[in-house]
Amino acid sequence: MKLERATKKVKRKTKHVWEDYVLLHDYQYSERFASGLGSYIIDKLGAREDIEDELGIDLVTLKTAQKGFYSKYFDSYVKPIRIVIFEEATRPYIEVHHNKMTKLIFIDEYGKTWALTKEELEEEEWRSLY
Repeated sequence: MKLERATKKVKRKTKHVWEDYVLLHDYQYSERFASGLGSYIIDKLGAREDIEDELGIDLVTLKTAQKGFYSKYFDSYVKPIRIVIFEEATRPYIEVHHNKMTKLIFIDEYGKTWALTKEELEEEEWRSLY
């Protein structure tokens, strides 16, 4: 299931071609770079971008959320119990326990119901009005 990207639309840097990935922008092809470490790095970047497209969020943002984030549900900053990404039965979510209450916050709702800071969430709410 493809999810819409919840954060600002980020242009992909790679494109999937057969078994490998190739860089799309500002890249001058060279045989030396395309073999060995260069192609390994490009393949890793492409695989990471595939995961981000499927989740609908940047992995750096998700990693930062492990330390804590602002939740509209609790109207405060919370620290997650666990982040579940690869479970077939459900959408990717963050499990939060706050004030004797447990809540599942879906990852693709970033900017709508949760964000890294309260200001960021309020800014996204203002953008959605216009």
